[in-house]
Parts: sequence; structure tokens; C-alpha cells
Amino acid sequence: MIINATFWVAVSFFIFFGALIYLKVPQKVNDSLENKISEIKKELELRKKTKNWEIHIPPTEFTTDNAAMIGIVGYYKLLNKDFSNLNEVSDPRLTF
Repeated sequence: MIINATFWVAVSFFIFFGALIYLKVPQKVNDSLENKISEIKKELELRKKTKNWEIHIPPTEFTTDNAAMIGIVGYYKLLNKDFSNLNEVSDPRLTF
């Protein structure tokens, strides 16, 4: 009986992801990202106090999908009647 390459790819796939889960790599990545998020939030809060910035950090459930983030920003702008001129040129670079 000759086992084809597809079988070995599947076996390798399960071994690889099994090892990742066994070594708790997803949890380690999640913990690392949460630590970095906390550092960024602290830095933003410091800037808010020292430079009088207005900062709004949305709840996590609104930050997992870019489309959801864009949608919620649009929704709040609509509620506040915060419309921009259609001739306005956007600039994606923040200057400090």
C-alpha cells in the first residue's frame, strides 16, 4: 500500500498544530498582545494628561474587525452630525 503525499501533508498539519496547542503558543501570543495593548493604553493616557489630547478607546468588541470599527465611527459621527466637506483631502499620517 502506497500512501500519497496528500496523506503526509494532512499528518504533518495535525502534528504541527497539535504541537502548537500542546506548547500553548496561542495563549502565549494572546498574553503578549494583551501586555502590549496595556502598554499602549498607558502611553495614550499619559499623552492625554500631558498634551491635553482627547482620546476615546472603544470597547474590545468594536476593535476585532476593521469593518466594525469603521462602521461604529460612522455611526457615532452620524449621531453627532459630524460631517466633513467632500472636497477635503485626507491625510493618513498623524503629525505630533
